[in-house]
Amino acid sequence: MSGLQIDGSPFIDPIVDQKTRLMLCGDPLTGEGWTADDLWPPGDRYFFMSSGPFSLAPGDTQTVTYALTAAQGADRMESFRLLKLYSKKVKWFYKHNTSPPIMKNSDFYVSPEYPRIVLYFDDSAESFDHPLYSFEGYNLYGGESETGPWYYLHTFDRINSFSSVFEEKFDETDETVHLIETAKGENSGLQYYHFINTDYNGDVLLPGKTYYFALAGYAIAEDEKAVPRVIESKKKVAKCLYTMPILGAEGRAGCGDSIPVTQAGSGGCEDIKVKIIVPENLKRHKYQLSLESAAETGFWNLQDVESNEWLVRGKRLSGSVVYRSPVFDGFSVEIYPPFDKDCSYEFETPANEPETGITKAQLDRISVFPNPCFGYNAVAEGDQQYVTISPLPRSCIIRIFSLSGSLVRTLNHKNTSFHQWDLKNRHGKAVASGLYILVIDIPDLGQHLLKLAVVQRE
Repeated sequence: MSGLQIDGSPFIDPIVDQKTRLMLCGDPLTGEGWTADDLWPPGDRYFFMSSGPFSLAPGDTQTVTYALTAAQGADRMESFRLLKLYSKKVKWFYKHNTSPPIMKNSDFYVSPEYPRIVLYFDDSAESFDHPLYSFEGYNLYGGESETGPWYYLHTFDRINSFSSVFEEKFDETDETVHLIETAKGENSGLQYYHFINTDYNGDVLLPGKTYYFALAGYAIAEDEKAVPRVIESKKKVAKCLYTMPILGAEGRAGCGDSIPVTQAGSGGCEDIKVKIIVPENLKRHKYQLSLESAAETGFWNLQDVESNEWLVRGKRLSGSVVYRSPVFDGFSVEIYPPFDKDCSYEFETPANEPETGITKAQLDRISVFPNPCFGYNAVAEGDQQYVTISPLPRSCIIRIFSLSGSLVRTLNHKNTSFHQWDLKNRHGKAVASGLYILVIDIPDLGQHLLKLAVVQRE
């Protein structure tokens, strides 16, 4: 407890030849000071640590705060580098008498909207409150599975003085600590939806393939010495089976289309824009939007006139930044400043009428992928192999024949735009290599024929 050896003599720092109460107080990363390398070869080390002395009268209490940290990097030096990073983090929060914050994430959704995928989320992560950190934005990621690995896609962040932030961080890919861009903000403004036209590798989206995405909110500390400077919420994961529209189900409302808005008593307007994001969620309802000005800021309200439900009430607006709302009932609202007067607006969402009927000309769009199938399918997972037939009508029967005319399998299709055949016959056995004829029977319209070549693996 006094920093002395067992015989009561002081420790001597061999580097400076002076008494010290702290053994091995050097830095093995830089080689400066007294380190274990000066005394012993690499190996396990054990030490005792004590605190005090304390003077306690009967009935007194003493609070002792300590932190036990452990780190594992690619090697012993990287482990020590990571341990120092953890130590800085512990000291930072202890110094400011607070604990590491836990961010709540927003609800996250995905929807296939051919020829793209829509990612959209609400603003609940923005309720985050901490004395050292302020909510800054959202990060979107694409991944290979529900557990990653994750690849950065896009950021939506507040328009302010923060942009990119670089700091030391542990990189799990190579198990080292190095300088990483932990915030990729571009002061683009907050937005609550994003259109995906390719996967995280830039490859074209494939119908019948499942894609994985993740959302994380993040916050930044004003103090540049904060460790960490940027914190991120736990990733919320959503997966999307990418499909084409059901054949004959092309709705009138399209993703990205605008909805006309009128200002009460004066016709159209340019201050408010309403954009369709998820057509299948449209209700064909009337909505009323109102603005309330207050000095340099404003408030807005949104009400579903049909149900009398308030979707937004008293939401604050900045007087200088375009506001883009989360997705309500399949649409998003954009409000453009300045908010110089109180006014109200009205709009009606269109019906998403899916059934427009199938014509014979549309049948030529039906195909089977991959074709030929060489016993391997790039979109299949693991050993599960299949071919995908799409786009299909809401209901049909698919019969698969060999070239000799023998019925191999009958598939009853319902409710989706595609059907997957697992390359097995009606007895559950893998089919042989060869050419197969697919006969698609469509009610009230007739038949459509496809040819498929299968080359099974040895």
